[in-house]
Amino acid sequence: MTPDFIGEPGYKKLFIELFKGHYNTITSITGYFNTSYFCESCLVGFKGINLHKCKNGCNQCHGPLVCFGKLIRCQHCGRDFNGYDCFLNHKQNKICERTTRCTQCLVEYREPQQHTCGIYHCIICKEEYTVSPHYCCISKLDLDKLKKEDEENKIICCFDIECMLEQDGEFQIHKPVLLIAQTVCKKCFNFQTWSKVDCVICGSLTSIFKGEDCVTNFGDFLYKQLA
Repeated sequence: MTPDFIGEPGYKKLFIELFKGHYNTITSITGYFNTSYFCESCLVGFKGINLHKCKNGCNQCHGPLVCFGKLIRCQHCGRDFNGYDCFLNHKQNKICERTTRCTQCLVEYREPQQHTCGIYHCIICKEEYTVSPHYCCISKLDLDKLKKEDEENKIICCFDIECMLEQDGEFQIHKPVLLIAQTVCKKCFNFQTWSKVDCVICGSLTSIFKGEDCVTNFGDFLYKQLA
């Protein structure tokens, strides 16, 4: 989003849209972008409070500007904030309801995560660890969910495209003229005999698409018939 005009920073914000020569008042900027949050510094919307890191914002209250002031400790979440405005922002942004600092080890954790001093929870691999640094690569997948997905019927479609060369100025381009596809699913295909029976789900085994619009017709077959 590139605005035509940005006014001076103020407590109250007014967002206006210029559409076909007419100015429309945006009563809800989050509703306008269909998001839960909106960064007034970066002018972007985002779904979760922890999904956007503003380069000009406050790390404590997640406000659009860096906050300055005498430290105020919140008695509810145990975190310190840079002045009264910073303290109010963290209440309005509902950070107080999601992030808590332990009074014993001073580790910050997100609700409703359970915290035990000396034990840390990795948000990437979801494992608990006690020694830092903690090295992990990717998050583990849910084995039960994978097994459930494997039980569902799946359609497999393999295809090959034949092209002809056409001269286009100084270059030769490949132009598709023939596409042959074979389609099976778990309901109709026998993986032992490598054979298929007639199927009302995925249709016949072989589908042939000819002509310059063969790829387009194949796409219609995939998204309008099989999908």
